[in-house]
This record gives sequence, C-alpha cells and structure tokens, in this order.
Amino acid sequence: MSYIFWFALTTAMIANIRIFWDLSDFSQLLNIRVFPRTTFMKTWYMRNTLKYVAIFGGLVAIATNHIANIMPWSMLSIILAIGFLFYYAGLINPRFMMPQKMDDGQFVNIREGAKKIRPHNEVMVMVNNGHARAHADFEMWRPHIAGNKNNGLGGEDIIMTYCSLSNVCVGVRPYIDGERLNLHVATQLENNLLMEDKNTGEPIQQLSMARECDLNATMEEFPTFKMPYKKFCEAYPEGEVFIESRPSFYRNPLGFFHEVVMDGLFYLHVTKQRNNEEFLFNTCKNIDPDQRLHKKEHVWGLNVGDIYTCYDMAFLKSNGNLVNTVVGGKKLVIHYDEQFESVGVWYNPTEEHVTNIDFFGQSNLGQLKRVESVKAGIFYGVWYNFYPQTSINLNEAQE
Repeated sequence: MSYIFWFALTTAMIANIRIFWDLSDFSQLLNIRVFPRTTFMKTWYMRNTLKYVAIFGGLVAIATNHIANIMPWSMLSIILAIGFLFYYAGLINPRFMMPQKMDDGQFVNIREGAKKIRPHNEVMVMVNNGHARAHADFEMWRPHIAGNKNNGLGGEDIIMTYCSLSNVCVGVRPYIDGERLNLHVATQLENNLLMEDKNTGEPIQQLSMARECDLNATMEEFPTFKMPYKKFCEAYPEGEVFIESRPSFYRNPLGFFHEVVMDGLFYLHVTKQRNNEEFLFNTCKNIDPDQRLHKKEHVWGLNVGDIYTCYDMAFLKSNGNLVNTVVGGKKLVIHYDEQFESVGVWYNPTEEHVTNIDFFGQSNLGQLKRVESVKAGIFYGVWYNFYPQTSINLNEAQE
C-alpha cells in the first residue's frame, strides 16, 4: 500500500509541476530558463492526459492514506494544495483572470465611454459599413477578445483581439473554413497572445491567426488602426466604445475584489513592459542582430503575401507624412494624419502616386481601401521575433 501511495502522489505532483512549468504565465515570468515553443506545444497537446493523471493520482493518494495512514494528513493536505495551485495556474487561471468577451462584449456610445476613457487615451478602432468601434487598451487588458455576436460590426461578425505585451490589436472574422471559432485566452508565447479554440482545442497565435496544427488554416483579418479617443469622437460621433463590465461591490463583493486585484496585477505588469528596456517575458527567440530599431519602438508592421515590412513614425514624418510604396507587388500608401493623429495604410489600385489623402482614405485618386494586415503600433522586437525576414521602411526603390 505504501508503494501505491508514493507512486500515486509522486505521479500527480510531476503532472501538476509540468502543467505549471510549461503552460502558465508565471513560470515564463521567472525568466530563468529557455522556453522553446515546441516545449509548450508538446505539453499543450498532452494537457488533458496530465490533468487526469494529476486528479487520479491525488485521489489514489488520499484513498491509500486513508487506509494505511502513511503520511500525516496535515502534510498531505499541504502537498496536494501546492499541486492544486500548480494545476490552477496552468489550466484554470487564464479563464478567470482573462475572461474573453467574444460574444457578449458591452458597447456604449461615446458619451458613456467618456466616463471611463480620457480624451488623450489611445483607442484601437475598427470601422465596417460606417459602423465604428473603439477599444481602449486598458479596457482590453483582461478580456483580450471583444465582440458581440448578436450586434455585429456593420452587420458582420467581427471581433477585436489585443495583446498588451506586444501592444498590438488584430481584428478578425472568427471563422476558419466556414466554422465559427470559440476563442479563449490560453497564455502568452514570446510576448504575444496565444488563444485557444475551445471547439477544437487548437492553439492560435494572435499575430498569425492560424491553427498551430495547420498554419494555412487562418482567420480573415480586418483592418484596425489607432488614434486618441478625442479624435475618435470627432471622426465618428455615432461610434461605439467597448467597456469592460465589472461586478458591483454590493451585489458581489468577492467578485469585485477579485477584479480589483486582477486589474492591479495587469496594470503593474503592463507598465513594466512599456517602461523598461527589456521585455517582461525574456522568451523572444529572434533578436535583430543589427539593432536597426529599438525593441520597444512602435512600428506599423504589415505583410502582403510572404513579404513583411514595418514603418516607424520618424520615417513617416521625415517623408512629409506620406509614403508611396510597393509591398509584395501591391502599391500601398502610408499616411500619418496630423488632424486625427492616426497612421493609415491603404491600397492604391492605380498606377499613379497618391499625392494627398485624408484620414478617411479619400485621396486624389479616389476612395482607397485600408490594408487589413497592418499591426498598428506593435513593439518592433515582437514584430521582428515573429517575422525576422522583415524589412524596415520599405520603399518603391527597394522593391
């Protein structure tokens, strides 16, 4: 009986430790080891087996100890409690700490939004068929995913995703091969959001929006851009604003304090990520050897097919806020609008150069369409990590 007890307890703890060590944010935050993507994925696909091993082993240890009294119950309780904390951190905590709002996000008008969002706060914007939505980064810190299935954007099912570690928003239509995904936050990998499709159990990296098992199976991206909230209100007076709902102290004091603690933790970590020289998670495997830009420089990354490039604000301003370029065989125009303080990247379907364009894409060549692959304001170090083949400030002569 003693052998059964020790085998069951040891096996359960090993499973719990592996769940914590390979799947939780906390272990990555320690920055004491190399954390290869393959290690995470191997454990991810084993997570259900590890879960059942941990639970069954713990129950067997309790049962055998009840029969043979091998270990003092106080000590066994402490060991099992530690094992549960490891299990919770790796498999349960993401759902409570980062509750997605893919189907039931709360959107209010700009006047209601102004009660929580200050005029200078940066917001992430999507516009479809004249229907505009703004998402303040601090409202997106925890849910990471926001949309409303019953009240789509311009009549379509389109959601916003956000990663504060990368400082990047990506809008998508949440479908692959006609099947709607059920996206939840899984963890972060290499300082970028990793989501899980609960329908299939497949992990999906935010920057690629592809299933890990099939990188050709991707969601369709939707154009996003950033601007100050005051400017959003001027440009879209009928626009909507995402607001993260919070439980009332009087109705749910425990839930209220949980939200306060979680919000505080996110504030501390996001502030550290933005203000320090190094990334909060030292897990990026690709670092620009030429240091062409600082790893925390905000860039506008984009791709056309297999061609990746990015632009920084200094380059745009040095070119009079207007750059005509060619990427992957497509003519594009990148424009910084001083009135609305926003960078827009547009397709140019003509053979001529754009000489003037406004915030809404109305140019001397007519109305232009936004490029859907733009990652507005992403940290250069994260962009380079995922796309080390990237050029910087690609122009027509280089193409």
